[in-house]
Amino acid sequence: MGRKDRCQDVAVSGRCRHARTHVLSFAAHHYILYGEQASKGVYLCTGLLTFFLIDYLTFEEVHLYTYDLFAERVGFKLGWGCIAFYPFFYAIPLWSTVALPDAHTPVFLLVIYALVFFSGWSISRGANLQKYFSKKTRQRFSLV
Repeated sequence: MGRKDRCQDVAVSGRCRHARTHVLSFAAHHYILYGEQASKGVYLCTGLLTFFLIDYLTFEEVHLYTYDLFAERVGFKLGWGCIAFYPFFYAIPLWSTVALPDAHTPVFLLVIYALVFFSGWSISRGANLQKYFSKKTRQRFSLV
């Protein structure tokens, strides 16, 4: 394992570990405050962010292989962003709503929110996979 690999592993594992802790602790705090009257939206947001973090860690090679520290100048992003910014950035939706009572959001809106999340996730995942396979095989690759 080279130095580049170790730096990326530290950055990604730090980002995901801290973000997961923030997301789950906000959800636990919301449950402590409201118990059975807790917001379904907070739980949906927690579930979606947890899915994203697990997916990110599971397919870590796809993300890390597409980074080029020098050509794309992502060294600062991996260093400062993954350690200081992203762990808190992921939790912003929960941070801003965790102390609020249930807004009684209709289920159909929660489904729409989940669809919007998965649409964005599939677009970003598709772009990462396309770049990964293109770099890995040195050929043009299209998911379409």
